[in-house]
Amino acid sequence: MLRVVCWILYYCVAQFLPLSYRPFGGLWRALRGSLVRGLASAGCDINIESRVEFGSGRNLRIGSHSGIGPRSQVGDLTIGDGVIIGPELLALTTNHRFDDPGVWIGRQGYSDSQPIHIGEGSWIGARVTILPGVTIGRFAVVGAAAVVTRDVPDYAVVAGNPARTIRDWRTGIPETSNTNEASST
Repeated sequence: MLRVVCWILYYCVAQFLPLSYRPFGGLWRALRGSLVRGLASAGCDINIESRVEFGSGRNLRIGSHSGIGPRSQVGDLTIGDGVIIGPELLALTTNHRFDDPGVWIGRQGYSDSQPIHIGEGSWIGARVTILPGVTIGRFAVVGAAAVVTRDVPDYAVVAGNPARTIRDWRTGIPETSNTNEASST
């Protein structure tokens, strides 16, 4: 019953409250955080900004000191501790089926959910799209508007569509394959 009450209060009221950096933002942040903890597995000091959609929240896990930016849509997602997610993340965990060419795609249903994992300390930029089943490594950085189609290693900086590794941010050394591509043009 508590879960149902949290779901109703979140989707009918709390998700529409102002952003956390607006006046009384700490209050709005605390209210959204407490309601999300009633829906999902969530650590302490989480920041869920306004208009975040996550369905029922049953398969959502949010680590301590992590946040999800405004207008994000997430599904079956595990977020490690200390993760920063910018506005408008689109974390897709299912897709349309298209097995039968004689049936409209919209009538074929959906694929099974493939969870997404975001490692601790990572930073996901604004308007990033992450496709089903992808794992973002620990302390990775995903540039704004990237489309992540495959796993991202720990400490990698990735950007683009599809997202490609630019460098390892611990060393600052550019990715070898990208350096060769750039020098050949």
